[in-house]
Amino acid sequence: MKSKKILGILLALVMILGMMIPGQVAFAANESGFDVSGSKKAEPTELDSANRETTVTLSLPSAEKMQ
Repeated sequence: MKSKKILGILLALVMILGMMIPGQVAFAANESGFDVSGSKKAEPTELDSANRETTVTLSLPSAEKMQ
């Protein structure tokens, strides 16, 4: 019974750390000066009425333009 309680506590700690560490890494990456506010655009094509599909082209600026 005692070993199940210890195992449960250990699993809870692993789950908490598993959620905290990626969040801290993402926050640190954003604080390091990585600019995510660059210009982005999406250009859709006309809707194809036969199969009701369209194509969307996504454009992101290059690293040289961001500096």
